[in-house]
Amino acid sequence: MIRDIAYATFDALGGNALLRARRPGAPVLCYHDVRATDSTSGDPGLHLPLDQFVAQMQWLAAHTDVVPLTELLGRQRQGRSLKGLAVVTFDDGYTGVLEHALPVLARLQLPCTIFVTGRAPAQPRPFWWDWPALASIATDPAHRDRLLVEWQGDGERIAAAMALESTHEPADCLPADWTALRHVRSSMVEIGAHTMTHRNLVTLSDSELRDELVDSADAIEAGVGVRPRTLAYPYGLWDARVAAALDAAGFEAGLTLDARDVVAGDAPRALPRTNIPAAITTPAFAAWVSGLSDLRAQRASHG
Repeated sequence: MIRDIAYATFDALGGNALLRARRPGAPVLCYHDVRATDSTSGDPGLHLPLDQFVAQMQWLAAHTDVVPLTELLGRQRQGRSLKGLAVVTFDDGYTGVLEHALPVLARLQLPCTIFVTGRAPAQPRPFWWDWPALASIATDPAHRDRLLVEWQGDGERIAAAMALESTHEPADCLPADWTALRHVRSSMVEIGAHTMTHRNLVTLSDSELRDELVDSADAIEAGVGVRPRTLAYPYGLWDARVAAALDAAGFEAGLTLDARDVVAGDAPRALPRTNIPAAITTPAFAAWVSGLSDLRAQRASHG
């Protein structure tokens, strides 16, 4: 509550407008799921309530020019201004995005990109981080290395190591199938790749890495009828070897989770995005998307 009052006061005093006027780059926003119910299933940080999403998109429509990701890439490649732009993306391809988020975006005429995990649409089942048995550790920093490095962020390895069996969650925790994804693909809804199995690419062998990238592009091309040009790195994790493999696989851009704006000179296969947590309030969202997150990151890097 106190923070929201501070954010609202900052906005009322012109702080957000000043930040937007001074920023040269464009934020690429990373969402995961949008749900219309008060369900508490799944990772609480990923499933954004619909009313919050509506408020955020209305704010974006009023204060920025939301463009397709491929348009942003084209402008950056051509050296054109990115000022005043924003991009909306979704990781994982949840059914909630198709059922709840896309109608909101359509009403507001806002484009987006959905990054699809290649294996998920064929046999939709909950992702490992949405399993009830992992709810207490999925986002715990103390378990991050074991989950994402030792077990490579691989749901099958995690389940085997912890002797777990995935359980069927409500439909708002499931990824969309190919039929649904084909139906929504359009000039306003781009489909990108999120690898084949959502493993930590940095931990894979060269052959495994190539398969994750190429197989996901093949699966998406077969599933929706267009070959993806962009890929979001699972967990935002990448390195120079991963970026080189992305290039060899024919992708034009790779999206990270480095929380800052895209600016001129950013490498196309290491483009930053700002993750939007499900618990963020509208005043905080407005301040951070206006550029407060970039400002704080700059101060931290110089500290």
